[in-house]
Amino acid sequence: MTKFALLIIASFIATTGILFLRKVKFPAFSNISVETAISFFMQSNLWLGVFFSGTVFLLYLWILSKYETSSVVPAMLGLNLAMVSLFAIFFFGESLTIMKLLAYSLIFSGVLLLI
Repeated sequence: MTKFALLIIASFIATTGILFLRKVKFPAFSNISVETAISFFMQSNLWLGVFFSGTVFLLYLWILSKYETSSVVPAMLGLNLAMVSLFAIFFFGESLTIMKLLAYSLIFSGVLLLI
């Protein structure tokens, strides 16, 4: 599998984890009790987010052991930023502007140059 494909898969997994973690409901600090702590830790979104984040961490370690850090880390960061932003537009209805499209184009161009 190519480096670019691995980075796209890793970014997709990382973004999926972020989407689940974004849906976690946090209790108010003034209302912390054993019951609220238990209900917090029983949220499936929390555990799915932790699972995907842990999985992508291990995948990133493997990718870093296989490819040059100087190209992989900037590419991973750029892809993650762009993918999270694009998912937020599609899943959370955030706005899409010409400036954002230009920024995503530049990020993807930079990633392709690094790969």
